[in-house]
Amino acid sequence: MKNIITLIALIGLSATSFSQKKLSKIIEKDDVAKLEKYIEKNDGQLDQLILIASEDGLEESFSPLMIALLDSSQSIIQYFLNHLDLFENKSHVISEVFIHSLSEKENPLSQQLFDLGANPNDSCGACWNNNALMVAAVYGNEEWFFKLKDSADFAYTNINGRNLAHIAASSPSSRIGRWVFSNKNVDINLKDDNGETPLDAAVWNEENPKMVTYLLKEGAMISEAKNLLQAWPFNPSEEIFYDNLIFNRRADVWKEDEDGSIPLLWTLVPEEAGDYKIQQLGLFKRILDMMMGPEQAAELKKFQNENIFIFNSMKDFLSICELRGDYSYSVKIYADFVKLCAISEVNSEFRVLTKKNYKKAVELFGEEAVQEIYSDNELWYP
Repeated sequence: MKNIITLIALIGLSATSFSQKKLSKIIEKDDVAKLEKYIEKNDGQLDQLILIASEDGLEESFSPLMIALLDSSQSIIQYFLNHLDLFENKSHVISEVFIHSLSEKENPLSQQLFDLGANPNDSCGACWNNNALMVAAVYGNEEWFFKLKDSADFAYTNINGRNLAHIAASSPSSRIGRWVFSNKNVDINLKDDNGETPLDAAVWNEENPKMVTYLLKEGAMISEAKNLLQAWPFNPSEEIFYDNLIFNRRADVWKEDEDGSIPLLWTLVPEEAGDYKIQQLGLFKRILDMMMGPEQAAELKKFQNENIFIFNSMKDFLSICELRGDYSYSVKIYADFVKLCAISEVNSEFRVLTKKNYKKAVELFGEEAVQEIYSDNELWYP
């Protein structure tokens, strides 16, 4: 699923200074006695932020209380809550940890922090600067969502320019989704910093495909979305990708994503274990047929995508054909895919089909059939 909100974890992270490393280690071990000694040694002072560096060089700063929450150091958490004067900006520290705590339903810490004065309309740096309502929404925490909704700032957008509708579109909770999308104070067609609307988020929602229907019912505009069909290979739910939506967004089959790829190529990617599924061929054919249709002739003529070679998409395609069998059926799909590859080669002057691709195709479909397909597309073959 495409994450709308991802909470920061401490896996692979480390404090950057010696002093902060020591404090971080004390928190990780949940050792209150050593924490008290550390504070005493520092004249009763506590580092307000701990700078954390990840293995890829990115840095984030978190309060010691947030570090304790991420480490699940319960004793340290309670110590800090009993000594809030250690924090110069205790209101924000409490609010940030409260917001993060809402990612876990029935977390007793949430009520404790709320009673201490946490501000739901503050933001949490450990969760993409989302506020409390957003975190409760995306995790389906209905209890806290509906407890906080009356005091919410509906105009608020997070670090990526997403509003509550974007976040709720990824929620597992239909109740939260329907409430948000029907609220006239929430713009359900707002574009975030990447040009994506809540519909762009909803099509990735594997837990609750009904979010697309709820949004459309309340007036979300299909035409305003950025690239709905990008999600189709990853979340091929018929409840989301029904005929009318596919037809209205048919131009998306040509749109490249941030990886420079198109939906067609993603249909061929194996699972994490390297396994293919027969069903992949059906979706591949459906998208390929759309691309090869007469009304797409102008787009087809100028098509080019080097990821066919980089991803070795033809290898994946032939592997799925081999898994499925019935080569008299799949050779027709192969012919169209070769035609698409040939057009890409002409337009990009970049060879996308390899000798291994050719040999594998001959093994499956026979040399005569493959040579004829190559000749029809003016391709060289060994």
